[in-house]
Amino acid sequence: MKKSPSNHRSRGFTLIEMLTVLGIIMLLVAVILGTMRHAERKIGISLARAEINAMEMALEAYRADNGYYPLTGGVRPAFQHAVRGTLPGFLAACSNSWVLYCALSGTSLDGTPNKSKAYFQFPPNRLEQSFYLGTYGGPGGTNVNLTDVLGTPNGKIFVDNFRNPYAYYRPATPATDRKNPATFDLWSFGPDGKSVSAADLLDDLTNWTH
Repeated sequence: MKKSPSNHRSRGFTLIEMLTVLGIIMLLVAVILGTMRHAERKIGISLARAEINAMEMALEAYRADNGYYPLTGGVRPAFQHAVRGTLPGFLAACSNSWVLYCALSGTSLDGTPNKSKAYFQFPPNRLEQSFYLGTYGGPGGTNVNLTDVLGTPNGKIFVDNFRNPYAYYRPATPATDRKNPATFDLWSFGPDGKSVSAADLLDDLTNWTH
């Protein structure tokens, strides 16, 4: 008996099927990347809180030994990741962070080691020596070397997991913008890296209640 030819034939994917599979893959990639970014954000927040707490204890130990907290200038730090806030605030963020680093690492303000003891172990991979400074009112910008800002070739500042400097504020004279008048203000500008408008402050990680 002669066999009838099979009705089942192998065939390749149609264009619609290929586009459907590609769409599913892209959707899965988007979900995975979103989950990873969310996890990285949570890790960064937890790490910043832990480091702020550790630096608070280090600053208290510094005060116990020296009788005072490290002193900063009278301009409160302000920062914005894409465009670095107002220029005075940006300079204050850098210079105050340098004061914090020097006091807790046993370094003089000219960048040379001194005989003071270290109060905090700074991770070397998060000590920055340059930053991007955007232009005002337009695109473009420039990379700012902290040597120019701080006036020392060894200048460096400690950044959080979002690559923004930890902000420290303890002016020598009383200031109405201090959140902790009896001690010091210490904070991270948070995941958005901004500290200019009131909305920017919502995700800041601080040593005061806000």
